[in-house]
Amino acid sequence: GNFNEHEYNGFTVVVNRRQYRNWQMNASYTWSEVYGNGEDFDQILGTDPTLVDQEEGYLAYDQRHVFKLNATTIIPWGGGFRFGTAVQWQSGLPYSLLTRRLRLDAIPPVFTGLATPEARTRLQYETGQRNTERNESWWTFDIHLAKEWNMRGGINLQVTADVFNLLNDNHLTVLSNINGNTIQFRDF
Repeated sequence: GNFNEHEYNGFTVVVNRRQYRNWQMNASYTWSEVYGNGEDFDQILGTDPTLVDQEEGYLAYDQRHVFKLNATTIIPWGGGFRFGTAVQWQSGLPYSLLTRRLRLDAIPPVFTGLATPEARTRLQYETGQRNTERNESWWTFDIHLAKEWNMRGGINLQVTADVFNLLNDNHLTVLSNINGNTIQFRDF
């Protein structure tokens, strides 16, 4: 049977300010933690019985801190300009360091000869535990600018400009992705 499990704890604080005097804001902060071994059906390390005590750890989506701020304002002296921004700060996700080592098995997987051990490659957690390393945290800044004109006949014309990832940060680069988990390999 599948006896894997995980425990998720978290809390969120949200501050909302509705549109009043030409500006509004939505801000939130979330702290969370998820720990266990119930994450993947087909782990890269397989079902190696020697790694059972190392399979438990922080799950790949364990993100401790997330801060989000969305704000918009109407500039009355600007002739109908709307300016908005979205700012996000997120802590890094966990990942595992794996080591590829040669092991001598007393009983080879294929029973061709039981007298001599057979060498084969095995993966193991370099730190002795799963997902002990953390990626760096990152910021994301987006801006929005809009200008609106009222035309004849009740028609409105609006021109908008959006800039996403204003700092051109490449924090979304994944170097090695196996079964949805970011893993770094080291060969010895």
